Amino acid sequence: MKEQAHGKSASANVTFYFPYFEKKYNGHGVLGYSRLIDGKYAKPVKLSNKIN
Repeated sequence: MKEQAHGKSASANVTFYFPYFEKKYNGHGVLGYSRLIDGKYAKPVKLSNKIN
C-alpha cells in the first residue's frame, strides 16, 4: 500500500470502521467501529490493542 487513507469503511452488515480521536487517547487516533442498532449508530468502540 503506497498511501494511507483516513476515512470510514463499511462491512456487509453496515458496521462502520474508522479512525477517531478522544481526549483520553492524548491526541492520538485509534481505530474503532460503530454498529447500526435500531436505525442509529452506536457510540464508537475501540478495536483491540493488537490493532491499535
